[in-house]
Amino acid sequence: FVELNQRIENLSRGLTALSGSTDGAAQEVEYLAGVSEKYGLKILDLSDNYVKLIASSKGTALEGEAVKKVFDSVSGAMAVLGGDTTTVHRAFNALAQMMSKGQIYSEELKGQLAEAIPGALGIMSRALGITTADLLALMEAGSLSSDVLLPFATQLEQEFGKFATTGKT
Repeated sequence: FVELNQRIENLSRGLTALSGSTDGAAQEVEYLAGVSEKYGLKILDLSDNYVKLIASSKGTALEGEAVKKVFDSVSGAMAVLGGDTTTVHRAFNALAQMMSKGQIYSEELKGQLAEAIPGALGIMSRALGITTADLLALMEAGSLSSDVLLPFATQLEQEFGKFATTGKT
């Protein structure tokens, strides 16, 4: 119970700091609750990852609605793929690292993200309309900006979205 209280406090503090107000934090919690309900994922599992993702997107082209689209699409894919707490964390940790660096490197995409989302490399290639070989060459050259996470999110939504939401009876 103490740990749960501490996680809720940390979430509140983090969202208040990132949104700039308690009202903003309340809106973010409402958004998180919606994503949690939509995909049948635990809100506290999502919350830590969401705070890190929001913080990582600050000052990038992904800040704001774009990072929410990435978060929503990856959450949906995790729901379809049956991601457990560790897998969900791995996926969002890889995304946060990509956003923080402003670059996508092979380690995060082929290693961390592909472990959580099988086929992530192919999904990214399809999102960009290039071959996997071309994608690998771009990463090796350091020419793949984290801005491509938005088309990646759109592709994830196309491939997993219709299977992601929980059914209501």
